[in-house]
Amino acid sequence: MAIVSGIFIVLPSILLGDRKTPCPLDRLANGFSRMITLTSLGTLLWARLGLLTWLTAALTILTSLFAIWVFGSDRHPTRKINQIRQKFFAVTIDLLDRGLAIRSIVRFIGSQVVKIQAGLQIKDSATAICLVVMFLVLILSWYGRFQHPLSELRFTTPESYSQLLITQQILSRDTSMFDAPTATIQGRVPVLAALTAVISFISSTNPIHTQHFTLAIIGCWLVAALGYGLWKLSDNLAASTVGMLGIGVYLFTWSGKIAPDRSERTQAWLGNIVESLNHGWVRQWNPGELELGVIFLILGLTAAIQIGSPARQFDGLLSGICCILMLLMTAPPLMLLLLIGGIGLIIGRPVALLAIGITWLSAALLVALPSQQLMIDSVFLRTLPIALSLSLGILFLLIESILKGLLGNWTAVTILAIILGLALNFGWPTDVAIERLEYEASARKTLEISRRFPYKNWTMVAPNEQLSQSFQQGWYEDLAKFVKQYQEPVESPAFRLPFKTSNIFVMVEKKPFSSDKEFNDVPYSTLNDPVYNNYRSSIGRSKLQASAMALCETYAKNHPDSKIYYEDTVIKIYQFAGMPPTAYK
Repeated sequence: MAIVSGIFIVLPSILLGDRKTPCPLDRLANGFSRMITLTSLGTLLWARLGLLTWLTAALTILTSLFAIWVFGSDRHPTRKINQIRQKFFAVTIDLLDRGLAIRSIVRFIGSQVVKIQAGLQIKDSATAICLVVMFLVLILSWYGRFQHPLSELRFTTPESYSQLLITQQILSRDTSMFDAPTATIQGRVPVLAALTAVISFISSTNPIHTQHFTLAIIGCWLVAALGYGLWKLSDNLAASTVGMLGIGVYLFTWSGKIAPDRSERTQAWLGNIVESLNHGWVRQWNPGELELGVIFLILGLTAAIQIGSPARQFDGLLSGICCILMLLMTAPPLMLLLLIGGIGLIIGRPVALLAIGITWLSAALLVALPSQQLMIDSVFLRTLPIALSLSLGILFLLIESILKGLLGNWTAVTILAIILGLALNFGWPTDVAIERLEYEASARKTLEISRRFPYKNWTMVAPNEQLSQSFQQGWYEDLAKFVKQYQEPVESPAFRLPFKTSNIFVMVEKKPFSSDKEFNDVPYSTLNDPVYNNYRSSIGRSKLQASAMALCETYAKNHPDSKIYYEDTVIKIYQFAGMPPTAYK
């Protein structure tokens, strides 16, 4: 987390300088957008060439930081070098002469606080209270997003496993993923996987852990970006706090049932909306490319605001180009919102905010229609929680304008206190069905095997979730294919598994895993999918696991060197001896 914050937020904002960008939040946004864009493009280029290593990853980050430094607010590299050199010598001589004084540190922190206060325009007690509430919302956001990755190693969406597999391919310099359009998630550029890969290289952390925490950090970035965008568009700190509260605490889950007296079409429409909102809660700690795209949609709008200032046109234009590039790579349909927002800014910021909110909500509600023929991308429905959070900020502005004459300067604080109290008492996320795809022990034991046993000298036979977890560390065999191929030959005592690795691990579920999420009205095309039949269907999975257990028990009886690597109440991992590499070289 320290590495990610330093590379993508702190260092770029420092290198930009503050000559023409006095607001620290604007510098953070500009530096962040440029750093993420340059790092993503550089990493994808090295990955496409099959040359991504720790050295090229570090070179990409250093080059990006240097480019931000050169094309910052004060675009004079020679002057900057001289300033840094003079400052370095002055600080060094001062430290050698007087040592490290606590008073100097306190004075430096105080000066930074004053700059932030000036940038946020904190002029009265009411604004200060809103700022405190905003920090409370940020703390709750961090708690909600890091609670899952700190407690569980397994992921909660199929997209996350696909993301991990692409990350593993990038780390292993496997360029085949770029040759198959369907290999990338939803056919889009794997920006998130590239970022995860470069962070994994720089931090020397297993990509499974890196992805867990990177996704949680991106969820927090989304909350902060939404608050920053609302503040820039509305010039109202309380409204931005309300918007952050909606997506930060997440007020949109619903576990009730739709009234049966409604028409089938209405029930289907409401069902699609509720399912999308409940799934959006899971995406708070397992986001994807769409959430990254929304961040750059918001930052693109704030960059357009900077373009309107003559003194900051270059900075706004540069950041805007970076945001457009990232938006095209991660969520192209959201370019419509950026275009509408840009046109609205010509008239005024409130108009742009209202236009974006209405368009976003309307598109999401139309996508949810059971038979919509308008060819609207599902991106708008999947990002509906963010649109609702934006709408909460707009609604707050409307209510504040109505009650302004009654409550005066404390109108915003009063409304904010009421909303915060209602949200924490009645709006806390309810327990909705989560689509977990494996047991926690399955993920942990796969990672343990990859650490304990020699590289590429073991084979994991398991459901398809273990492919992304063991990729390039060992070999993988699908459990269903394994059972189908060896169910009959295993009856012979002389038969040996023909895997050319020293160790073969077969993961069998004593209690077949069943997701907390119920699958209703499964399409016919899905019924023919082998993944669904073998692993998502309760009947199919139970049948497969029973056959795998019988196969392993029979093989273990015929081969005394067989072992039980791990066993608990739900899974059992058999360890069989394979053919050492020297036996076939």
